[in-house]
Amino acid sequence: MERIFTRSLLFVFTFSCFVITGVRAQTVIIGNIDPGPYGQSSTIAVPFHLNTTTACSSSTNVFNLYLSDANGNFGAPTLIGSYAGFYGTFVNGIIPNGTATSPNYRIRIQCTDPAILPVTSGPFTISASAGITAGTSSQAVNTANPEIFGSCIGSDNTSYAFVNASSAGAAASATFFNELSQTDEGSITFPAAPFIAKAANYTVIVRATNAGIVGTKAFSLINNLVNNSFGASGSNQVCLDGQTKLTYSVDINSPNGIQKNYPGLIYSVTWGDGLSTNYTLCEIVATGGFIDHTYKKASCGNVANGLQNVFQIDLQPTSPFCGKLGTPVTGYARVIEAPKNKIGYSETACTNTVVTFGNISIPGQDPNSTSFDCTNAAALYTWVVDGIVVAVNYPLEKLLEYTFTTNGKHHVGLHLQNGNAICDVEDKIIEICIQDAPKPSFTLANSTICTSGPVTPVNTSIVDENCDVNTTYTWRVTGPAQPTFLGGTTAASKTPKFNFTVAGLYTLTLDITTISCGLVSSEPQEVVINLNPVAKLSADGLVCGKDQVLTFGPNATTTKTTLTGTAKTLPATYVWTITGGAFSYENGTTANSQYPQVKFTDYNTYTITVTHTNNCNVASDSQVLTFQEAPLVNAGGDQAVCEGNIVSLAAANITGVYNSFKWVGGTGTFSPSRNAMNPTYTPSAAEITAGTSTIILEVTTNLAAPCNIISTPAVITITRKDNITSANTADVCTGSNFTYTITSANPVSNFSWTASVTSGSATGFSATGSGNTINDVINDTGVGDATIVYIITPTTNGCPGVPFPLTLTVNRIPVLTATPAAVPICSGQPTGVVLTSTQANTTYTWTSVADADIHFNSEQTTPVAVTTIPDLLTNTGTLYGIVKYTITPYHGACAGAPVTVTVVIAPPPIAALAGPDESICNGLTYTLQGNDPSPGTGQWTLISGQVGVTFANSASATSVVNGLKPGNVYQFVWSINTSPGCTPNTDEVTITVDAPTIGGIIAGSASVCADANHDFLVLSGNVGKVLSWESSTDGVNWVTLLDITNQYEYTDLTQTTQFRAVVQNGTCAIEHSAIATITVNQPVIPASGGIPLTTLCNASVFTLSGNDPTPFAGIWTQTGGPPVIFADATDPKTQITGLIGGNTYKFTWTIKGSAPCPDSQNEITIVNNPDVTPKFINDYNTTVCGPVTVNFTNQSSNFAGTTYLWDFGDGTGNTNAVNPQHTFQPGTDGEDVVYTVSLTIINNCVAREPFKMDILVRPSAPTAVVQPEKLSACGSLAIRLKNTSPGNNQYYDFFVFDGNTQVLPTIRKTDKSDAVFASLGPPRNDAFYTVYMVATDLCDNTTKSVPTPINIYPATFVPLFFSKDNKSEACYPFTATFVNISSGGTKFFYRIYSPAGVMIDEIQGSKTEQPYTFVAPGTYFVSIVAQNDCATFESTERIKFEAYPQPLPDFTADITSGCKAIRVKFSNTTVANGATPPQSLSYEWDFGDGTAHFFGYTPLPHLYLAKNSPFTVTLKVNNLSTGCTNIIVKTNFIKVNPAPNVDFDASPGFITKIPNYHFAFDDKTSGNPVSWAWDFGDNSTSTQQNPGHTYADTGTYKVTLRVINRDGCDSTVVHKVQITGVPGQLYIPNAFMPAGSTSELRTFVMKGSGIETWRMQIFNNWGQLVWETTKLNSTGEPVESWDGTYKGVPVQQGVYVWQASAKFINGTEWKGMQYGPATLPKRTGVIHLIR
Repeated sequence: MERIFTRSLLFVFTFSCFVITGVRAQTVIIGNIDPGPYGQSSTIAVPFHLNTTTACSSSTNVFNLYLSDANGNFGAPTLIGSYAGFYGTFVNGIIPNGTATSPNYRIRIQCTDPAILPVTSGPFTISASAGITAGTSSQAVNTANPEIFGSCIGSDNTSYAFVNASSAGAAASATFFNELSQTDEGSITFPAAPFIAKAANYTVIVRATNAGIVGTKAFSLINNLVNNSFGASGSNQVCLDGQTKLTYSVDINSPNGIQKNYPGLIYSVTWGDGLSTNYTLCEIVATGGFIDHTYKKASCGNVANGLQNVFQIDLQPTSPFCGKLGTPVTGYARVIEAPKNKIGYSETACTNTVVTFGNISIPGQDPNSTSFDCTNAAALYTWVVDGIVVAVNYPLEKLLEYTFTTNGKHHVGLHLQNGNAICDVEDKIIEICIQDAPKPSFTLANSTICTSGPVTPVNTSIVDENCDVNTTYTWRVTGPAQPTFLGGTTAASKTPKFNFTVAGLYTLTLDITTISCGLVSSEPQEVVINLNPVAKLSADGLVCGKDQVLTFGPNATTTKTTLTGTAKTLPATYVWTITGGAFSYENGTTANSQYPQVKFTDYNTYTITVTHTNNCNVASDSQVLTFQEAPLVNAGGDQAVCEGNIVSLAAANITGVYNSFKWVGGTGTFSPSRNAMNPTYTPSAAEITAGTSTIILEVTTNLAAPCNIISTPAVITITRKDNITSANTADVCTGSNFTYTITSANPVSNFSWTASVTSGSATGFSATGSGNTINDVINDTGVGDATIVYIITPTTNGCPGVPFPLTLTVNRIPVLTATPAAVPICSGQPTGVVLTSTQANTTYTWTSVADADIHFNSEQTTPVAVTTIPDLLTNTGTLYGIVKYTITPYHGACAGAPVTVTVVIAPPPIAALAGPDESICNGLTYTLQGNDPSPGTGQWTLISGQVGVTFANSASATSVVNGLKPGNVYQFVWSINTSPGCTPNTDEVTITVDAPTIGGIIAGSASVCADANHDFLVLSGNVGKVLSWESSTDGVNWVTLLDITNQYEYTDLTQTTQFRAVVQNGTCAIEHSAIATITVNQPVIPASGGIPLTTLCNASVFTLSGNDPTPFAGIWTQTGGPPVIFADATDPKTQITGLIGGNTYKFTWTIKGSAPCPDSQNEITIVNNPDVTPKFINDYNTTVCGPVTVNFTNQSSNFAGTTYLWDFGDGTGNTNAVNPQHTFQPGTDGEDVVYTVSLTIINNCVAREPFKMDILVRPSAPTAVVQPEKLSACGSLAIRLKNTSPGNNQYYDFFVFDGNTQVLPTIRKTDKSDAVFASLGPPRNDAFYTVYMVATDLCDNTTKSVPTPINIYPATFVPLFFSKDNKSEACYPFTATFVNISSGGTKFFYRIYSPAGVMIDEIQGSKTEQPYTFVAPGTYFVSIVAQNDCATFESTERIKFEAYPQPLPDFTADITSGCKAIRVKFSNTTVANGATPPQSLSYEWDFGDGTAHFFGYTPLPHLYLAKNSPFTVTLKVNNLSTGCTNIIVKTNFIKVNPAPNVDFDASPGFITKIPNYHFAFDDKTSGNPVSWAWDFGDNSTSTQQNPGHTYADTGTYKVTLRVINRDGCDSTVVHKVQITGVPGQLYIPNAFMPAGSTSELRTFVMKGSGIETWRMQIFNNWGQLVWETTKLNSTGEPVESWDGTYKGVPVQQGVYVWQASAKFINGTEWKGMQYGPATLPKRTGVIHLIR
């Protein structure tokens, strides 16, 4: 609605503020503009009205008021006023001073945000007259806004008085326009009665006129009500899903709607989650009265006004002039975190193994919970495996354990049974791959090898790689040494190639590790590496007696036997044959034992033969033993005894005739003696330690040797007492299996034990037992830990060992009680979680999960002994946060049941803002303006101590405070806290209640001098603050002075002036003080003495130049310099005489002022410079020997202020000293140096040439340089020395020395001519001389040159050399090294000759070694040539060198490429190597595929497979006669193309259910396929790469795919597909399109068959039933479909909900729709209706 003006309408203009992002525009209508005429600096008011029906202004918008030029053009407009804000009704401006007169001025209002396309007003007049300021005053809303009057919270029919505040003498009137009703409510003429305002806001325009000049100004009168009404639109519970919004409605239409408020209010909404939104009325109206918010965090843990787990929402109207208005309207929102199903699992597992699935879901929050974590603690879940429900009612913490019996891909689903009703949750379906455990196995074609060689196992393992192809193979070999690998294989190869090089018995085992089933090992197999067999028996011998058992073995004497070379004994490895008499094999040995024991029973001669056979060879040896009749000596036989027992020798005896006997050997004790036949024997400690003792019964006879002494040994084997080595203490948890493996020092011992309880009570163990392992399930049946002691006794070969006590502690399972602190705790405080256990010495571990804003919660992974969790938790957020600790108690190693506790941490209270300090006038009440304390609570307190003050609600941020009294200053504290006991955050506010204003009086009236005055006026007796001071020169017109203190400082007044102060106490009315007057007298004119600084040159007379002092008097005075004479000191242009050069003079010109004004003075300066002539002398001659320091004496006339400049001519810089000192340096080249010294007078008033003097500086010492003509000579030499010294010296002396002896007279030269000595030589041997020269300079300084050696040598020597390392023959290219051993010479050459004596090369040699390469095969002869300046000699002997040619290997193949596998025949094309034919060369073939190398001329045809293709073939050739070797490598010579790796996939899988009979096949072949041939198993085929196929019926079909790649290689794969189904099916789609082009999609059609009964219902989003059916045809098929209408009327596009149930003819219930393998069947779903 446009504004209607009742006064005569002058100009009305409209323009639009355009929104940049669209076509919507905000319309601004300009109201009345007075046509003028306006004067210079007149105020001008421009009212306007905003039409906000299509757009809103921004809060950053500025309404700018522009003035055109005098012709009404806006090429360069002038900004004359502005108003900032999103709402306004006028802009005030001021006509700029100096604006040209014209009747054609126009104005524009331009918006900044959004920008505008301005519309120009009509013309108005501006005159040259002084302007008029229009103004009024009334009840102020805020002193900071002088154009705003009224009340922050108004009421209908309120009276407001208006007072004229326009320019003095101007007549004024005011009009009132109601902005809410858009009506003119009349005008008043000043002075006038009060205006009665309705509950609205008004634009008040004041028009002031004087002498026909106009001024206008607009004001706002605010008297609006404050309405505040909003509420939730729908539920105040929302799901935290990032999409759902909480919407509130705001009343914008009723009589109590916010449209009745002042339109410039801002509606601040705090949403409780730390976010807030500011709205304007325009924005709320534009949204139809709705505001909304999308939450980003849940309200769980938040407390608002005592309500838990909610956000407090406040809508607070705020005035830009008054602040917050009234009490905010409060609502509450509950924001619930959505549940999310998640499964913790491994992506692969093994068949027939328990697989554990963890439920790591977020159960969401319970909207009805009052706990701080809000968790849906009662959440229950259903687990589904491959579409089959396997577990229901599982709580969150319960794991699913499931065993898969088939391999392949399986699906596991998790369904939340009881989520909250606000948030939906999707079922979680994961895929897990199940692998069969590997079955490692292999075969060995040849496991027995002679000496060394390769072994290649055949890997026959069965490995399931359907989940992962990265199977790990590990071959383990145990034996005497580890084999190496051939063909690039390793221990991790699937089929390695071992190379065994050390003989022995080996065990080979294959370990296979898969990602799902871990490590599985094969049965071990043996590999035997034999050496050539060795069989060696002792020499023939004589044995005394018969019936003796002789051992043939390595430790025997007469029958010592050596049999080596066989790693594993076979039945036929060893064969013993014995002839010559009766015998028998004893002690279990046989004729095939390696080391048999044989009893010979006859006095005969026996021949014993052993044959040793293995795969390498056969070896045999024989021994002849003759048994002579003699006494039979029996030592009783070998015995075994236990440590500590005595050996009985009662079985010892002697049969036959003998002389004597005794026992020998052994270090123990015989009892009664060694001469007793049947003593006892006690072994010594050393024998017990060694475990054996050998004692011998020795008999003497009368027989010939060797039967004169017959000895029979008895070996005593001593079994030591064994000691247990395993741990002597152990722990076990009650109810757990105690397994203890017993170990001892002797590995062959076995063990027995007894057990008994020594403390406490326990069951489940046996009192006795035996074996290597104790395995008991023990229960502690007492109240504390039990102790069981096992006494374990080891037994070795029947000998008991040392009893061993094992102490077992049976620990009880601890039961934990974890008590959290009272909730919530403060941020930064300890958790307060107290831990107690049913068992002493309990330790604890814990894990923790914290909200995002909670910090410093710990994870304790190792058990610790604590009584509380020591974390200091901090909350850096704005909401209550939680930490969930899961604590596990341990008693010893026994873990108790974990306990979860929740610690709630209050956030730090938000910063308290008590509002701005404020003053009010005579107020008895006040509305405090604290900030929203959410999520905490607030409390107001009075701290200034006054009594009688009360709060309407001390917990409300905007509480009203009553009982205020004028003249008091009140201090209030706003405290915000989030939990009792926590430190609150506080802020103070000061409210001053002011008394009425009193203007006061001013002290300081005085008379002063114009422009040179300064003093203070002091205000006293005032009540209130000074707003400003005002001054007036006529007592009528007052100018505002910006000073707000009680004392005003005036300065430089030029005319008599009156002053008064403007005083206001707080918001009370403004008053003026009494007037003070300052009377101003005029000052004297300023004195000027002329040019401030004048410079003269040696002048004696000067004329001054002061200014005319009229009407005052003036006088000159001298204030500096020697006295001068004034011609007339009162003459401003007087002459002065008596000036002297070199002086500075100062004079002052003074003009006398009239009291109280001071005199005026001005001082000038005259500088009279002198004229100076430079001159100096020094204390040295002009020639010196450097370095030298010279003192200079300045003989110039010296005046004060004279500046000297010295230049010493050596580049060292200048100086301004009067008498300087300077050091002159000699030249660095040994030459004399001349320096020119000059003295210059700086800034002399007469230009003078500098005074100069030359200084000659000689070197400090001479430079001696001499150069011999020759440094060496052969025979004799006359030495000539050339003098190359720089500079000039007195003389030069030349010397020749042999060692320390001068051999020639000294030569002295006074010039630089050559010095020539007499001839020296010839010497017999090399002679060495030294020459030098001594130079003497003019200062008698001397310098010696560097001594130079001279060599004179004899003329005879011998050239000689040899070949290094005697290397004179090698394969071409052959590099030999010649070693020079000549006796003389300075230059050397080597000459290379052919066998015919022709020189074919010559090279430069050296004094030491010289390498040389023979560039072609052949025979060469080499000599050395030595020469010097006297002679040249060549060696008489020439050394012979031989360079052999290299072999040239080469080969071809009948075929070099093919598919899958090829057999290649190689041809050797190597040529003869010199005189050696190719068949006589040695060859080694490497086929490049890891197989064994072939050593021969032509290899057998070789088989290559595609794996590892291509193959590089290498042929190595060696000439055994010359040792020359060469290799040819043909890289990638053989290429075997692999067959394509064929595979395919099917969608929706290899198994589907009716009614789907269609499969889409997806080729997964790799290896560059180019051709495809499909056979679908039902006589249908295809050649497409990715075909689809529809089968006619259910069943299983074999699908075959044959693929050919670009190399022509083919491969085939077969998979089976299956279509399953039972009679009865129902399919429900999820979308249809009534207006679609496809008839099948125009209605919502349900397909099925075999249905006995069913019901189908469709609902809209409000739960209203819009369609249903139960009809079926005779075959049980649905016959009705929904066409998208309700009661015949099409429903709108959107999402609808279906619900269905069905029972099939076969009696089964329909489980529901399943839209994919990753979803669970449901009997409800959604329909997408698309129009």
